[in-house]
Amino acid sequence: AGAAGGAEAECTMPPLAAHSRSFSSSASASVLPVEWGGTEYWARLWDSISELPEQAAQRKAREAWLEQDGYWRQRLSKRGHCFCTFVLQWVALVRRMGPLCGHATPAGAQGSAEGQRENVPWAQLPGYDTIVRAFFVEMRRRAVTQWPESMQQAALALLANERLIGPLVSITLRKMTVHRTASVASSLDMVSSWLFALHERSVPLPSSFDFELLLARLRTLLCADHFKILTWTIIFLHNHLHLLSEEARSTLLMWLSGEGHFERLLLHWCHHVRAVFLHLLVFKVIKRGQHTIGYFPPSGEGIVPIMLASLYARRIEQVQQQHVEIQRVALLSAESRRARGG
Repeated sequence: AGAAGGAEAECTMPPLAAHSRSFSSSASASVLPVEWGGTEYWARLWDSISELPEQAAQRKAREAWLEQDGYWRQRLSKRGHCFCTFVLQWVALVRRMGPLCGHATPAGAQGSAEGQRENVPWAQLPGYDTIVRAFFVEMRRRAVTQWPESMQQAALALLANERLIGPLVSITLRKMTVHRTASVASSLDMVSSWLFALHERSVPLPSSFDFELLLARLRTLLCADHFKILTWTIIFLHNHLHLLSEEARSTLLMWLSGEGHFERLLLHWCHHVRAVFLHLLVFKVIKRGQHTIGYFPPSGEGIVPIMLASLYARRIEQVQQQHVEIQRVALLSAESRRARGG
């Protein structure tokens, strides 16, 4: 009877405990179970082996508290401050756990800029696509000026995966209202912070980046009448012109050299617009194009073709000569009036 009872107990043993016993008996022989039940299966198996009874009770109580009345699910479903904070902390946790999972760069490369980049397989993380998709939906739903600080911080944290720079910039530029200064200021500030973050990590813009959309929005802003929008856009170009691709940079500079844009900005009535535009031309266009053969620019320096640099130098010289001629004519006219008055 005792043997029968033992056999019956063995037959009615839960599968998880049975596998636990087989795992313990095979551990001494260094032989693992052959079957594979998925990551979640082995996680439960490990918990059943290592977890103490009091720990199991605490875990069950904690899970029951979290799921009580669906409170946390309800808060996260609103995609508000709680959701953005969760995204921020989740990305930070993944980046901290990256070296433990064997996805960090080699230790010998820690001193270089390349060594500071994580090799986290973001697309393979469970739930990553769902979190990113929900975050993008919330960004599209709100106006740029209504993005809270937690959402801005979460967007910056998501750039740990540099491939997200394209969708983030695309959503921001499409949500920007070019006729509202607050919308333009918020959009340019957000995009600028993301580009600065990638530049500090020596990460170039991906090949899938939509340069056409960026150039189209910049051209629209440079045609605006408001002096603040013009000033902010030129400052944005001054800070990030070198990050554009060579084709996009040349296309934008050729467009700016046109008669309707060059003189309008260089001779603008607002001295702020004139100053920042002249600063952009001298230090980011002409100076970057005056390099000799054998000169190797530093990493991240956007070289401008010599033809474009020479074109802008000639245009500035022509405007300067016209200004000198106008001043000379004005001086002669003033002397003539004084002579007639005498």
